[in-house]
Amino acid sequence: MKHYCVLGASAAGIHAVRAIRSLDQSAEITLISEDSAIYSRCILHHYLSGLKDEQDLSFVPGDFIPRHRVRWLKGARAVSLDCRARRVSLADGGGESYDALLIATGASTAFPPIPGLGAPGCAAGVYGLRVLEDARKIKAAALNAQNILILGGGLIGLDAASGLLGLGRRVTLIEGRNTLLPLQLDERAARPYQEAFAKLGGRQFYGVTVREIIRNSAGGLAGASLSNGESLPCDMIVCATGVKANTAFLAGSGIRLDEKGLACNERGETSCEAVYGAGDVSGKSPIWPQAVKEGIIAGTNMAGGSAAPGAFFASKSAISFWGVKTLSLGMHTPPDNSYTVVTEDRGDSYKKIIHKDGLIYGAVIQGDLSYAGILTQLIAEKIDVSRVKKPLFAIDYSDFFSLKQNFEFAYVRGGETAL
Repeated sequence: MKHYCVLGASAAGIHAVRAIRSLDQSAEITLISEDSAIYSRCILHHYLSGLKDEQDLSFVPGDFIPRHRVRWLKGARAVSLDCRARRVSLADGGGESYDALLIATGASTAFPPIPGLGAPGCAAGVYGLRVLEDARKIKAAALNAQNILILGGGLIGLDAASGLLGLGRRVTLIEGRNTLLPLQLDERAARPYQEAFAKLGGRQFYGVTVREIIRNSAGGLAGASLSNGESLPCDMIVCATGVKANTAFLAGSGIRLDEKGLACNERGETSCEAVYGAGDVSGKSPIWPQAVKEGIIAGTNMAGGSAAPGAFFASKSAISFWGVKTLSLGMHTPPDNSYTVVTEDRGDSYKKIIHKDGLIYGAVIQGDLSYAGILTQLIAEKIDVSRVKKPLFAIDYSDFFSLKQNFEFAYVRGGETAL
């Protein structure tokens, strides 16, 4: 009987467990995590605002662990890995041997080297927002905070802003680039979120950085000095300027790391035999859908199946705040003029596709997301959009699928295509 160990109980780890059990009914599966609950990091802002309680954060049924016959070591932290002995050592002095191991330990907040920021924690008034325990601390501290400063306007920064505004706090967001969500959206798609943020009373600074954090004589937070010369009062800070892969326990293991995190191939395999990786620990794309897919792929291959990524953007985000819904795929701005950009802007809806040599490299859809299904097929089937004889956003399924027997549809390539 094989023994599978999975480090991490978030998107990648849990979906790997599901994949392993579906292929190997007799195996022993041990889940090791610092978390004591299974929850979605994507909706921690709903917990901050009070819209959801901790039980509402779960993304699996309540009987997931017993139904999948998983031995779960809660509150356990890996401190070292011996690839030759196939053993993981834990902080409590124990350890686990394995036949196959998945490293899905995720990532932690990377605190920027701003003078005066200090070490994160309650005493310093500085927090990250990555795990449920972070959200608990932020929610408790916010009850007594008058001026909350959020550093970073990416997805985590927007999560924090949304949750804290929902609590009725006074929130100021600072982003060094020129728009909100600069990695996912262009300026046009970011605008509705910025307008909604402002209507809720949030202050925003773009193209501005924090030069120094000012502290009072007791060491508490007093304010922040900005690169534009302004000074802002603050008594609480949430850092959302980036993350770092949780790979410290791999020091001395011989497993290969790169400049971002754990190095894995498309099958999730690492440089150590029988050791796989998935999710944010690679440092490549810290988004939920990518972690889910990587977990499924790694779990499948660990259990003797065969899985590879297929058609999937490394940068894919579904964004929904304040009634504004957006899907962002790949690049949102072309790097040079060799790409073709097609847009459709109707005010309450916005669509943009970036393509080159017939292949789609990026897209943004906001408001009306009904086109998302067709767009997904265009990408998955690698359909040459340069041969479309009608406006790109007027395409429907009948344009690139042909009816076969048994009422099945399939894309017809070559000279027979309907495009």
